[in-house]
Amino acid sequence: MEDLIEDAKLRPILDSRGRITLEAELSSSGIVARASAPSGKSRGRREVVAFPKGGWRTALRVFSETVREAILGHEVHDQEGFDSLLREIDGTPNFAKIGGSTAIALSMALAKLGASLSEMPLYRYLGGIGPKGLPRPVGNVIGGGAHTIGGPTIQEFLVIPEEESFLASAIRAAEVHARIPDLVRGRKGPIHLGVNDERAWAAPVDDREALSILREVAGEMKIGVDAAASQFFDGKRYEFMGKRLDPEDYVVELGSLVEEFGVFYLEDPAAEDDIDSFRAIVRAHPRVLVVGDDLFTTSPARIRELGPEGVARAVLIKPNQIGTVTDTLSAVAEGRRWGMEPVVSHRSGETCEEFIAHLAVAVGARFIKTGVVGGERTAKLNELIRIEEGLGAKS
Repeated sequence: MEDLIEDAKLRPILDSRGRITLEAELSSSGIVARASAPSGKSRGRREVVAFPKGGWRTALRVFSETVREAILGHEVHDQEGFDSLLREIDGTPNFAKIGGSTAIALSMALAKLGASLSEMPLYRYLGGIGPKGLPRPVGNVIGGGAHTIGGPTIQEFLVIPEEESFLASAIRAAEVHARIPDLVRGRKGPIHLGVNDERAWAAPVDDREALSILREVAGEMKIGVDAAASQFFDGKRYEFMGKRLDPEDYVVELGSLVEEFGVFYLEDPAAEDDIDSFRAIVRAHPRVLVVGDDLFTTSPARIRELGPEGVARAVLIKPNQIGTVTDTLSAVAEGRRWGMEPVVSHRSGETCEEFIAHLAVAVGARFIKTGVVGGERTAKLNELIRIEEGLGAKS
């Protein structure tokens, strides 16, 4: 007997910034599954739109008038068909009619419902029965850029613990996070530090100072940065570290920091359309994991277009950038086709949704970016701790 969607709801809820996002609820055979959409502040130009024109209230109205009736009775385990139906209902390339938040919340809820009805963990439902391992946590400990008022130009300063278990790695990242204020005060005196959207420390330091602190506190751990370079590129030059640099000089300036501080993970080091700079950075730093976020926006088509260009070694995977689970999994597969590994990621505006924890395990991601502290961040970390316990495996 088929498992069919018997009821569907969409409601407004608050994200970690206190802003409205959407939570979908689907039910079948007495089982209820819920999923909620995150939101980003530093957004790639090619991402699907979060809400239709008119905002979240319009999204709720469109769901009530158009989407709900169309999805009732759909087979729960036909994820690809369901996601195709959402795109058919919408009829635009970027979910401008129903909204990307509606689409991804419904798509994730369907996957969770299917897993529950199949009586298996979501990571197994999405990723099959093959061997599963745990990703390494990539933790944001010092903030800058669009996520932080004041502070460095670079958006995120990251630590990557590699302990023998995911639990130990998560604990280690939290310990590093807790040490940052004392190290900042040791350089700047008795100042107050705040936190940004992702609960990274907001400190009055420049990029070099932040990297120096990060290198000191990390010790032998790998470190990384998310430059989010589109945010400080005006189409001709980069405004970086108090300088106005053309792309060639910027690549050299950034590269000197990468080499000086031993940066391993380098996300969006160039603006999303500055393909030449991405390519130059990849060639200049053969041992650095160059990751494309705004560059790709989890788009299978964009990854396919740029795959032959040698612009990155990894693709950041954010389901809400593309709007469906099917397209998210296609983005992972397309990246691997061109030799680029997936790095699964949260957004700056998050909920306690745990979907990406299961996604990271399902696709065999080596790394997951999901913050260090804060309930919406630790929800993912704690779910991965539970998954690790269930697998009886080491990360």
